Amino acid sequence: MLKNPETYKELIQVNNILKITEYYNVSQDFIEEAYNFILSDSSNLIECSIDKIFFKDKSYNIVKTFEVTMKVAYKIDGLIIYDQYIEIINRYVSSGGSSGYGGMSYGGSSSNNNNNNNNNN
Repeated sequence: MLKNPETYKELIQVNNILKITEYYNVSQDFIEEAYNFILSDSSNLIECSIDKIFFKDKSYNIVKTFEVTMKVAYKIDGLIIYDQYIEIINRYVSSGGSSGYGGMSYGGSSSNNNNNNNNNN
């Protein structure tokens, strides 16, 4: 069982670790191990992909790897849990059908501004 958080920092860490359970099928033992890993060094991080979770040290070396399954396949591309915050990597599918990370889109153009300028003349 996770220890009760004694500081605001520990409360944030517990909430971030528990966020994993929203997206991944993991055991209580895993949650405790993940919490202890984050708590042991503020530069440690946990990186979750579609089918694996990695514990990484401050040099981004993989310390431990876990095979996992997502609760809702491909709802997100992953999570990165740091000491004090969490980053959710959203699944993005463009209207063209290709996928990318975080909703970023490159290229393309818009003629809307030109049309508005022409209408104002």
